[in-house]
Amino acid sequence: MMSSPEVTDSDELRMIDPVAAFLAYSDGERERAAATEADFDAAIHQAAVELVLARLDTGGKAGEAS
Repeated sequence: MMSSPEVTDSDELRMIDPVAAFLAYSDGERERAAATEADFDAAIHQAAVELVLARLDTGGKAGEAS
């Protein structure tokens, strides 16, 4: 059986093996990761809302070259 290399940086470990990284999390790290994911989802949603509102304000022409 091959052992995983010792990695101290959790971000680096996630890039190597996401499953192993998740299993290595403490409860606090899992909560932090969930909060970060929720923040990311909220930011995407907010950007989408702003894009729709911008298009409504400009009659559907937001982001188009004039």
